[in-house]
Amino acid sequence: MKKEELILKIKQNSKSVQDQITCFSEEQLNKEVNEKWSPIKHLDHLLRSVQPLNKALKIPLPGLRILFGQPNRESRSFEELVAKYHLKLSEGGKASGRYIPSGRQENAKILSQFKEQNLQLCKTIAKWKEEDLDRFLLPHPLLGKLTIREMIYFTIYHMDHHLKLMKVSI
Repeated sequence: MKKEELILKIKQNSKSVQDQITCFSEEQLNKEVNEKWSPIKHLDHLLRSVQPLNKALKIPLPGLRILFGQPNRESRSFEELVAKYHLKLSEGGKASGRYIPSGRQENAKILSQFKEQNLQLCKTIAKWKEEDLDRFLLPHPLLGKLTIREMIYFTIYHMDHHLKLMKVSI
């Protein structure tokens, strides 16, 4: 996917998540079923995932290269990245550390921050050169080092993945 399509997909998936969250009652937002995350915890997890990406994408390019090296391969396709993620999940991979949702918070605040972080992500991606999306790396806690393009693919898919889980949890 080219940069413009990446931005469009982030906007679409972010809006789908926001629309779904606003359809839940307060009780549904906070309800955990069978020890699975509530919809608001899914949203909190997504927020916790996009915040460090926004921060990392603002690091000057030489700093990214020093911190994380440079790719020794082509960027994977969206489908290849999703397949790798599913493989890691099937091997028992799951959220850890700072990506685990916290206790109960203000639902409206989480939703507002999620919306703002995704808007910021789109603005930041728009500033990147197309070719640089494949020339720099970032670490992913489950998938290892990913190119920027792959990290954006992950972010797009990750929203869709958790949107589906939210719908199943109620």
